[in-house]
Amino acid sequence: DTNTETALNSQRQTMSTLTGLVYDEEMLNHKGPVNHPERPERTSTTWKTLQDTGLAEKCKLYGSREATTEEILAVHSQELLARLETPVTEMTLLKSQGISDTYISPATARCAKLAAGSLIDVSLAVWTGQLRNALAVIRPPGHHCGVSSQSGFCLLNNVGIATRALQGRGAKKILIVDWDVHHGNGTQEIFWNDPNVLFFSVHCYANKRFFPYSGNVDEIGGDDAQGKTVNVPLPKTGFGDADYKAVFEEILLPLALEFEPDLVMVSAGFDAALGDPLGKMQVSPEGFALLLNVMMPWASGKLVLALEGGYNTSAVAYSVEACARVLLGLPVDAIEESCVAKKETAEVIAEVQKELAKHWKAFSA
Repeated sequence: DTNTETALNSQRQTMSTLTGLVYDEEMLNHKGPVNHPERPERTSTTWKTLQDTGLAEKCKLYGSREATTEEILAVHSQELLARLETPVTEMTLLKSQGISDTYISPATARCAKLAAGSLIDVSLAVWTGQLRNALAVIRPPGHHCGVSSQSGFCLLNNVGIATRALQGRGAKKILIVDWDVHHGNGTQEIFWNDPNVLFFSVHCYANKRFFPYSGNVDEIGGDDAQGKTVNVPLPKTGFGDADYKAVFEEILLPLALEFEPDLVMVSAGFDAALGDPLGKMQVSPEGFALLLNVMMPWASGKLVLALEGGYNTSAVAYSVEACARVLLGLPVDAIEESCVAKKETAEVIAEVQKELAKHWKAFSA
């Protein structure tokens, strides 16, 4: 009847103003050695900050569930899953295609599946309009996981698995933005030849001297998806708010306006943050908020942030707090006006634009 329909419409409108939030303390059970950079405090400190600031209670909290075998194998090989599921009784260094930098412990397989499964659910809730946008404070991270390889502290490619699930539910065009200081090599591999996924990564490259030693300008996608992989390789560490702002406004913004995504997934690593021991970049919490603000109008606001790297627990917490404020429509301080982009940034931007001119109208004028 009419009253029921009115109530349902009202409920839909109310729901669509909500920001989803994923956090599950069970994911703290994945552990590496003492003082390993990818430690449980990365998410527990962030969660405490979101609670202490009152931001967590403004969000709709989503529980987690394990990604199914079918959901995982839509992206990864049986070999990768078998490696993850190999029973261990103590902390073990994983050997994957000659790389040994990622640990598994008895709880790791469950934690990795929870991270991926919870990201699927909250992403689908954004896609179907139950949520306006979402933030997933999850671990272990995922963007270095390729079809069969695990490295860089990553066990399953959370964003890749969620993106594939969204495609299965009718999302035609998905933009993945990876602002982690390390190149999202796994995500790039997974969607290399998919013309319906635009993968964008800004990262430290340093002439192939920075992990994972990939992500140069000429890596632009497979034969069926030329120009749908976009890499912005920064030549060294030390870049800050103004540099990232220029990259987003001069490369990502025109790309997104031309691509017109149905939904935006953000591989939100906060190791480009000021104070990160591995990244050695200088992006402030306000800087990350600004980058997020650039993206907020796209895809009718359907945007999902998933935690990737970030190893200074305070920097991660404050940066996530700033991003949560943006998702909730709350004010965030502006970046320092004295910030000016480096000369090298303009050079990289010009190089990327030249490469993209072959594939995008935005850069071919």
